[in-house]
Amino acid sequence: MIGLILLFIFLLATPCFSEEEIDIAKAINYALVQNRELVRSALSIDSRALGITTAEVEFQVSIRPEASMGITGGRETLGYGLGVSKKLIHGTELSAVSRESGVGGDTSRRGSIQLEIRQPIFRNFGSLIHEESLIQSRNNLKTARRRLEMQKGDLIVRVVETYENIFKFKHQVKAAQESFNRMDALYRITKAKELLGRTTRIDTLRVDLLRGQALSLLESSRERFGSAQRDFAELLGFAPDTVFDLKPSPLLQFEVPETENAVKIALENRLDYAQVIQDSEDGERGVRIAEKRLLPDLKLTGRHEWFGEGRNPSDAWSLDKNGWFIGLSVDTDFNLTRERAQLSEAQINQTSSRQTVEIIELSIAREIQQSLLIYQRVQEELKIAEKNLGLAEARSKFARRLFEIGKGDNFSVTDAERAHLQAGNQLFSAQAEAVISGYRLFRVLGTLVESPEGLKPRRVN
Repeated sequence: MIGLILLFIFLLATPCFSEEEIDIAKAINYALVQNRELVRSALSIDSRALGITTAEVEFQVSIRPEASMGITGGRETLGYGLGVSKKLIHGTELSAVSRESGVGGDTSRRGSIQLEIRQPIFRNFGSLIHEESLIQSRNNLKTARRRLEMQKGDLIVRVVETYENIFKFKHQVKAAQESFNRMDALYRITKAKELLGRTTRIDTLRVDLLRGQALSLLESSRERFGSAQRDFAELLGFAPDTVFDLKPSPLLQFEVPETENAVKIALENRLDYAQVIQDSEDGERGVRIAEKRLLPDLKLTGRHEWFGEGRNPSDAWSLDKNGWFIGLSVDTDFNLTRERAQLSEAQINQTSSRQTVEIIELSIAREIQQSLLIYQRVQEELKIAEKNLGLAEARSKFARRLFEIGKGDNFSVTDAERAHLQAGNQLFSAQAEAVISGYRLFRVLGTLVESPEGLKPRRVN
């Protein structure tokens, strides 16, 4: 009785390991959430978002204290105050400063409030110049987000490929095991016939060799199957020794678009195409910026100051006096060799980016045509492989039956066996490719992952 109780406790304490049953959709969800490379890439988006915050600081209100201390003609000078400034998107700089100052040994103090506006003209006027850093920061964030979305698409295809390979290798292991069993049985029959003098030693050795080759194929199939399982677990973000029980994945059911319509869909959804369009727009803007740098750097400054002086703070801050100033300043180098070189470089980049857009458009059209042809071919090959397996299986059974009743030789049996095994492997490969080709077609169309509208292509005018 005590022994039964201890055995019951032991069984309860022993962990039970079972394979988790998942389908292709659940596997994809696991990968999108837990894949280590994808999680690491997502961190770059946070970094790019901080770049936007940094660029926006330039246009925020700046509040700064002012303090100065020095010696002039042997007398100490002291000043302190508070300044507020803001830069607008067109380059306009607004500032207000409140300051009090005095000279040591002199009881007179001076208080003032000064308002100033600075407006660049020609070279540095407009949002084109001053908004560039903010636009680049936003574009960098878009680029990082597009890269992450494209990485998701690549990851989904890798998961599907590995998922289907596991199925294929699992069936190959089963087929190799059954083939070995049949070859082993054939070897025993051939050996028995050799003892009866109904066949030769050469036939027995030949069948024995084929049996050894079948065993070698079985071991290599098991190795590929185990390797694919480890790769699959890592893709999903699990430990490499995690094993899953995979459900058969159905073929994707969708209406295959015509080539012209498929190209249109891709140009509306492909994120790599959206990226080259963004680069082209950056090139256009870079040329306009370089052209403005050839203009003189002229700046208009307007200032108005209210101030007061006196021994008492009330006199110093009476602000009963005022003065104003308006003027122009220019800072231009007549040697514009550098600026002209920058303009030429920007024009080259602009031309290159336009050509890249055209190249990508042609490349997408070619990829679409190839993917559609591959998808259609794979579907036809699947039908042929299913038919061939049935024929090969019937041939193998018939050849074996003839050999067993003494009306056939082992050459016919072994040839039929190899054809049966090859037909089975071709069917497993065709089934895997039929599923994978559907996902690859969606990736080429750019619709495998539903991306935000702000990341999709915006055609260049």
